[in-house]
Amino acid sequence: MAISMNCPACLAFFELPDDLAGQQVRCQQCRQVFEVKAPPAPVVAPVPAAEAPPPPKRTPPPPEPTASLGWLIATLLLFVLGLFGIGAFSVAWIATHLGAPLQSTRPIHLAEQDPDGVRFKDKRVAKDRFAKDDRALRDKGFFLDQKKPAEAVRPVEIFPAFDGSALVNARANFPAGWIDHGKWGNDGPYSLHRIRLQQGKIYNFHVAGFNITPRLRIFDGEASVADKMGVFPARRLMISYEPKRTADYLIHITTQERFAGNFTMNIAPYNRPVPVAAILNHPYQHRLRVEYPFNIGAKNHGPTRDYEVTLEADREYLFNLDAHGFNWKPVMQIQENGRTLEYVGDFNQRIQISYRPPAAGKYKLAVTSKDFALGDYTLRMVQKLPTLQTILAGLDENGDYTDRREFGGSDPRLAGNRSTKAYVISLEQGRKYRIEMSLPNASSSVMVFDPDQKRVAENQGLGSAVVTYTAPRSGTYAVHAGAVLPKNQQPYQLRVTRLP
Repeated sequence: MAISMNCPACLAFFELPDDLAGQQVRCQQCRQVFEVKAPPAPVVAPVPAAEAPPPPKRTPPPPEPTASLGWLIATLLLFVLGLFGIGAFSVAWIATHLGAPLQSTRPIHLAEQDPDGVRFKDKRVAKDRFAKDDRALRDKGFFLDQKKPAEAVRPVEIFPAFDGSALVNARANFPAGWIDHGKWGNDGPYSLHRIRLQQGKIYNFHVAGFNITPRLRIFDGEASVADKMGVFPARRLMISYEPKRTADYLIHITTQERFAGNFTMNIAPYNRPVPVAAILNHPYQHRLRVEYPFNIGAKNHGPTRDYEVTLEADREYLFNLDAHGFNWKPVMQIQENGRTLEYVGDFNQRIQISYRPPAAGKYKLAVTSKDFALGDYTLRMVQKLPTLQTILAGLDENGDYTDRREFGGSDPRLAGNRSTKAYVISLEQGRKYRIEMSLPNASSSVMVFDPDQKRVAENQGLGSAVVTYTAPRSGTYAVHAGAVLPKNQQPYQLRVTRLP
């Protein structure tokens, strides 16, 4: 019997005698040596015994459940209906809470004053009919029931003894559940106040909301004479109103968001203060008050405080404005040749600018705020001095110091176009000193600065300038010697003498 096989290297076919099984042979083509394997023995099925029991039958597994097409369609339909329901609820909520107010067809009239206080009552209320708007829902939390008669509004809060000559601060909480009856517009919870205003006066109103955007309206009887919505995100508003007659007016405050919240309201007669005649190197700590004038315009600026300062030409000045309080930005305005230069505070509520006036004269400077803010601030205006090369001066054992030298072209020219040289000298507490700057035929000046760089003494004179100064404390003082240089320049002399 022949053995059929292939060469494992080149796959050449061979038929070999069966007696070569288990021996190694060499391929005639590739010369590869390989072992001849015997063919497998034939498989013979065993004869089953007659007494052996038949094998148990295998139970097939139950079929796996599969989703039907109808169930998938029903699930998808429920999901789509759920999305439509959520969308409809969202649109209705936005229309109810943030949409345009819906007005009732029948007004609610003012009632006469009751012994218990002033109340509003609906004398002739028919069925409430609302605007046809698919976005609006008839929710009982925001609308009255048509079948239920209108309820009397709560008593009006009265400002005691307000005659138009004092500042009134009021704080109230919108009580949940006090819903608008239609007269005031569907704005949700509201607060009513009564105040007596005088004809011929102008009143400023300022309202600040806490987590709500306030809305203020003023009513003269049944007529609305003023209406203002707060700005976002500051949530403040400001309005001026001049009454046409002396009478009691109603102030209605509500919210844009239509939910309860706190607010603060300030009312004061208009008062334009006289501009402050400001001087340099002096800090002004003032407050923006509600009675000050304000110009809303497109920038919503708050009350304004005016200043007037005299500046010299070709000089550089530093203006610093620091706002105190929480989260309000100051605004500084400078009037220059018919135009307004405006600077807004940074995130630190601070303004720092360097200003060089185009000409000498008086300049108007105004301090205001963004988004009708009220608050305290500090204003500083100083002249920016050029860098001075200081000369170290020291008294001898007799308490005397004398320096004689000339002014150079590199010496800076300060106030009055004077060439200036700076000296530093140590003075003792309680001792009196005489400081003299002399230059023949020239306008001379001498200035003394304390260790805090604050000018404490100065004098000017023709030919010489003398200052007598007693040091309140020991430290290093600065002395500036200046002069308007004549055509024939000569050396100047600075002398410091300690007096007994």
